[in-house]
Amino acid sequence: MLNEPWLNYSEIPEDVQKWWFEKWAEGFTWPAAESKHIRKAFDYRGGRRYQQIMQDLGGGELQRLKWMSETLRKQLLDKFANDPGFKNRQASSKANRASSKGGCLHTGGSASIPKTRAKMTRSLDRPATDAEVFRATHICKRDRSIVEKRAVLITMHNTQEGG
Repeated sequence: MLNEPWLNYSEIPEDVQKWWFEKWAEGFTWPAAESKHIRKAFDYRGGRRYQQIMQDLGGGELQRLKWMSETLRKQLLDKFANDPGFKNRQASSKANRASSKGGCLHTGGSASIPKTRAKMTRSLDRPATDAEVFRATHICKRDRSIVEKRAVLITMHNTQEGG
């Protein structure tokens, strides 16, 4: 159970992580020699899932977090607003997305192209094409403009080829 406002998986005390692992492991069996590897995989996946939960929270995806108490949500949002480490990472990510020509190079934020493709594939209920992924990551959501001159040329090329 999530009952404290931890900003990331590594902040979660070891005894809580261990309890989560043991609760999850009740439904499975494996050779004892594999326990260390399985716990490592569990922690990796748990960290990635926790990161997604924090992204959902920060992005206002509250319908996906119905299980989280309103008090905990508010505590986490307050921590985000006041955590200097988070603010530094946020500023760094913003700078990484900025183009030296003004505007942004990619509109997917810190999400990688494979992550964007996977998300689009789930939402489209079919594999996303290269052209669709390119458009999704190179068109500004604010005004629907293409973010860079080079992206205009590639988009025109893809359109002419039927992509």
